[in-house]
Amino acid sequence: MQKIILFIINFFDYFHKKKILNFLKRNNHTDFNIFFDIGAHKGETIDLFMQNFNINNFYSFEASPKNFEILKKNVSKYKDKKIYIENVAIGSSSEKASLKQVQESSSSTLTNINLEIF
Repeated sequence: MQKIILFIINFFDYFHKKKILNFLKRNNHTDFNIFFDIGAHKGETIDLFMQNFNINNFYSFEASPKNFEILKKNVSKYKDKKIYIENVAIGSSSEKASLKQVQESSSSTLTNINLEIF
């Protein structure tokens, strides 16, 4: 069941990313001085955007310590690029929060999970 759920999530994620890429290219946005990736996960967006755009400074933020360790390994291949990664969450307020890390890591969240529905 988990593999089916992951397939569906990745399927929709692919089309969402393609839509963003097409929008930026269609509007002649191909060169960026600064690019922010909030919720970097394991670096999928870094790979996608570094392959399709000229980005001088790429800043990525990932709250999950588990995902951040994988992110560090995945961005190490960009030694000649200015990619800055931080193990923090970005939000509208400055506070400490508890991350709910779930097995399907892209669904981890800072909000409370309603376990009553299961």
